[in-house]
Amino acid sequence: MFNKNTKFRIDPKNLTANSETMSVVSMISYEIEKAKFYGVSDREILAQFDEIKDEHRFPNNIEYLNSYQF
Repeated sequence: MFNKNTKFRIDPKNLTANSETMSVVSMISYEIEKAKFYGVSDREILAQFDEIKDEHRFPNNIEYLNSYQF
């Protein structure tokens, strides 16, 4: 089970800048859902995405804008 006291980091797993787009969207949307559960802000999610992109572990043609939390 999730521990909300732990700082959540988005795990890009085995993604690369050349990964297939639909697979990336599916995997990363689940990571965003977990991040939101942990209370990670949109700003922090964006910062983590920038780090992942800088490491060339995420396709450059996909961008995080924001996410809805109910």
